[in-house]
Amino acid sequence: MGFKRIAVALCAITLGVSGCATNFADKKPEEVAANITVKNSDFDSAITYIGPQVMSETRRGLFVDNQTVQLVASKDKRTKNIKYVVYVRVLYSFDWRFYNSVSFKDGTTAELKEIRRKVNSCTGMGCIHTEEAVFPVNLEQLTKGGDLEFRLNSKTGVENIMRLPKNYIDGFIYSVRARAGSA
Repeated sequence: MGFKRIAVALCAITLGVSGCATNFADKKPEEVAANITVKNSDFDSAITYIGPQVMSETRRGLFVDNQTVQLVASKDKRTKNIKYVVYVRVLYSFDWRFYNSVSFKDGTTAELKEIRRKVNSCTGMGCIHTEEAVFPVNLEQLTKGGDLEFRLNSKTGVENIMRLPKNYIDGFIYSVRARAGSA
């Protein structure tokens, strides 16, 4: 299952649950595991497991970037292989940033695949934008211990540092393994 299918499934579910969402950044692994959304039908070539939202902010003077991060796993029904991606959404003010890459603390980078860019609203002061993207992450990166911390990089030079806490990762991986039958 490619990025495009994962992105479409994730967008549909995220739009449906993004109203008054709970922040799972500080929740116990059991709570994260219990809040995984599973998308599976005869029309899908893979079973998709979507983690709950982790929300954070980056302050930029008087303005704030609102950030959302989620883990998503996709199990191919034919091969039984499981792939993982990180979904990110950043809501911010003023000019487009055009996020185009992601960097990890060890200096490695990953492809950042754009899902959607939209203008939320505009005033005389400027516009509010949302950018959504996904990038691949392997199981070793998720289970090596500690938080998964990364930096979104933009064409304009703006950077956002985000993280998925260890408790979230542990709950997500446990739930996916239990549900996918690969414990």
